Amino acid sequence: RRTLDGEIELRPPHPEPARLLSDSFGDPWAGWPTDPWLARALDGPSRVSYLAAVADFYLGIMANRYSKDHARVRRMEVMAQRPAYRTSLDGWQPTTRMAFHVVVAQDTLPPIFAEALEYATFAMEQFKERAHRDGVELVVLIVHTTKLEYWPPRVFDRIAAIADAAGVPVIDHADYILRQGHELTDAQWAYDGHWNAAGHQWAAEAVLDYIKDSPEVCSDRRETAP
Repeated sequence: RRTLDGEIELRPPHPEPARLLSDSFGDPWAGWPTDPWLARALDGPSRVSYLAAVADFYLGIMANRYSKDHARVRRMEVMAQRPAYRTSLDGWQPTTRMAFHVVVAQDTLPPIFAEALEYATFAMEQFKERAHRDGVELVVLIVHTTKLEYWPPRVFDRIAAIADAAGVPVIDHADYILRQGHELTDAQWAYDGHWNAAGHQWAAEAVLDYIKDSPEVCSDRRETAP
């Protein structure tokens, strides 16, 4: 969260994270479609069902006919009514279904996305600090999909910039695949962007090569008490 002077600080975890959105934005199931297959698939979803939350997200992306009732849109509308967030959605209309990675690739980011990148940088710094506290080195592997033709190149650049700002090394999964003489799409399923067996293998090899070239990442970095 932001402090009064604008700095980002950690806040304690919510005791019931699954209820947090429901408590903040009202009943996420109000106005939901009543397709029989959905009811059967979720078997009577509750307000704290993680499965239901995942279904909510993906159905909203895949089914435009649900756009006006989609929980995420309602949350954005509620957020925009709050004085502190009134202008945070400027430049982005959630009802257009514009994919997040497309927005992140724009030259000028909507305020809510610029803020998200600041929080991402803070989170990266926290990961690095905790990794060093445990005596390990943090490294970021950026997946090959960020360099596919239909992904804007700035997505990779912004992720790399976050890691660089925190002083965290980056491994380029796509670069490794291409240097082995393969196509990027060889690393994923035919109709699914997730890694296939080859994608997992090349990711592991890319990390192993980095460790071989940078043996210092395996040194003991545990912080000792004064």
